[in-house]
Amino acid sequence: MRAFVAITLPDATRAALAAASAAFRDAAPEWAGEKWVPEQNLHVTLQFIGELADEAAPAALDALELACAPLRPFTLSVNDVVARPAGRRARMLWARFADGFEPARQLAAGVSDALAEAIGLEPEKRAYAPHVTLVRFRVPRRPPEHGIAAANAVLDSSAPSCGTSGGASPLFVSVRRVTLMSSRLSRSGPAYEEVASVPLGKD
Repeated sequence: MRAFVAITLPDATRAALAAASAAFRDAAPEWAGEKWVPEQNLHVTLQFIGELADEAAPAALDALELACAPLRPFTLSVNDVVARPAGRRARMLWARFADGFEPARQLAAGVSDALAEAIGLEPEKRAYAPHVTLVRFRVPRRPPEHGIAAANAVLDSSAPSCGTSGGASPLFVSVRRVTLMSSRLSRSGPAYEEVASVPLGKD
């Protein structure tokens, strides 16, 4: 199976990000034909694995338990939508986070190192930046600022105001586990399925 390790998102967070994507498309309808990630597929990737043999899955899960055990739950909070890479050769839109970077980086590094040891996966060399991919462009180009502004206006409306009480904001993601995901490719795009989850902080 094709596999990756992810932080899954609450339904409310996925809904808020999907609404931000819809606002971008409403403001810039000529971008509707890009490769938008369906709401149910929105997630934070920690490590892409690629093909994982069924017999290697138990070793991968053991590695995830080893990586997660010394770490404690933490919170990511969605900040805004940005183009990446910045400039005229942008290839995607990300929802990036305002905080939670350091524990997310520690988690990603631990997962990468543990999987390298357990199943021989090549360690990730690029600096890790937690994010949610909203869309991949068919041709690299600069997205319109008014589209990004419309998306960010939706996120701003979801953010709690000072002194607000009540339920948690959909922009807050409580990270308490990591999930091994499978990805099945089809003509309509990838379909993701949770294989197993491993909690943080089992020590």
